[in-house]
Amino acid sequence: MRANAAALIALTAVSLTTDLASAQNTSASQSNTPAHSAEQELLRKLYQDAKSAGDRDDWQTAYNLMLEAWQRRQASDIAVNLAYIEIELGKFRDAAEHLA
Repeated sequence: MRANAAALIALTAVSLTTDLASAQNTSASQSNTPAHSAEQELLRKLYQDAKSAGDRDDWQTAYNLMLEAWQRRQASDIAVNLAYIEIELGKFRDAAEHLA
């Protein structure tokens, strides 16, 4: 299961980077604002911290961090990671909702 987790996280890292870059390019005026840049940086930090927590098998911390990211930006890449973490925690109903 740990190898699958690493692969899923690696794939979604590419997706997150691509989605973040795409979001920044979509609205040039918005991407130049300090608030938007700060939000993007916070999302990156939440993702990286959640990944580190998952690597340590600290799923509750990973869940809290990814849930915060989800509350800030409901995107498919975040939903997939959140669902994986919820599966690790036995929150199957919540995971199914995030994968739907």
